[in-house]
Amino acid sequence: MLGIAYKPNIDDIRESGSIHLMNKLLEENIAKIEWSDPHINEALLINEYNCNKKKIDVNSKNLRSFDIVLLMTDHDKLDYNLIYKNSKAIIDCRGRYEVDNKVTRA
Repeated sequence: MLGIAYKPNIDDIRESGSIHLMNKLLEENIAKIEWSDPHINEALLINEYNCNKKKIDVNSKNLRSFDIVLLMTDHDKLDYNLIYKNSKAIIDCRGRYEVDNKVTRA
């Protein structure tokens, strides 16, 4: 899951749809969920939202290890070419990519 903040380019996670979705997936026993957000500190998510999932780096190895990448918040600091080239499938909730055989819009 890329982007936990409520809006792009900020560190505000109040009312974050990403956190609600992550918690729902965890309730449904989806075991391999990881997240990354250049503006969010891992300790904040763990301490204030009781989410024990660790933050990961957005790199080619990590991206290739997932069946689906969810783009939830489109921060300017994310490398969209790297994400596209190394993801098997992307659910683009922000309209950042053209829809094709790899990208679905939500």
